Amino acid sequence: MTVLAYLGLGSNVGDRRRNMAEAIRMLEGSGRVAVEKISSLYETEPVGYEEQGPFLNAVVAITCDFSPLRLLRLCQGIEDGLGRERTIRWGPRTIDIDILLYANRRIRSKNLEVPHPRMWERGFVMVPLAEIAPDLRTPSGTRAGDLARAPAMCDGVALHTTGQWWRGLDGEDAAGTGTAGTGSAGTGEADMGVANMGEAGTEEDTECGGREAPLGEQSSRQAETKQAETGRGHIPRHGATRGRRG
Repeated sequence: MTVLAYLGLGSNVGDRRRNMAEAIRMLEGSGRVAVEKISSLYETEPVGYEEQGPFLNAVVAITCDFSPLRLLRLCQGIEDGLGRERTIRWGPRTIDIDILLYANRRIRSKNLEVPHPRMWERGFVMVPLAEIAPDLRTPSGTRAGDLARAPAMCDGVALHTTGQWWRGLDGEDAAGTGTAGTGSAGTGEADMGVANMGEAGTEEDTECGGREAPLGEQSSRQAETKQAETGRGHIPRHGATRGRRG
């Protein structure tokens, strides 16, 4: 059975954008995951352990036929493959892939908790999530788009890169399906509510991240993306997919 799930991606070590684009490529490369929607990139202040650099964060909507634990193992395998070291809780990482929501399931086990703990309180999750699923409902019934506009959510969250940021690295595409804030993944249930995937979030739904950074900051960030790490190889191009694959 194919299910809709949401994944949170983050990176603050090395070439952050490339790390996240490569993670998306590897998700699709599993042959069992279709990437349906990808949010813009947001730069966020670290939470929990603050003695580290800022993160880039995004949220991805996928469809897959994996069980929750099998999807977790895939995500952890990708993290390991991209060099993540688990030395400090909430510490620096090349890539972090969290299962935020898995269909309408509530899961609490030794290795996995869904919905992801504290996701409704984290701006680095809610702002990009609201961009691609603004009508998703929180446990209290609040729209994700409304919650993401709260001042507490916007604090420390800044829009970094819009558009198809995962494309164009080494002249190849990380994924061929999602488009940042656009496209359609059909309609799927999400925990405690229904995510209307037919419409993308408006600027109003992501107000705190809906403005470009000042020109000087943009130039600095564009320079960062040109400093690509070597030795990772090319990102292959994927064709458009829907639902079950492989």
